[in-house]
Amino acid sequence: MFISRSERAPQNRVNPPLSPRIEKCWVDGKLILIFEIDWSPKVHQITDGRYLLRVVNNNKRSRATLLI
Repeated sequence: MFISRSERAPQNRVNPPLSPRIEKCWVDGKLILIFEIDWSPKVHQITDGRYLLRVVNNNKRSRATLLI
């Protein structure tokens, strides 16, 4: 099911895995998933190869060679 897959994405598609708090709510007849993830000092890699580092309120993309 799409929702189960979406809920597992932070664990399955990010390295190191994330452990979000997930809230479900209905808005105008549509199910909305809200993911809340605590701040992490680690750089995270997404399965598409991108690396993301959280800086203040933004995700900064980077290449692996720049992180060494």
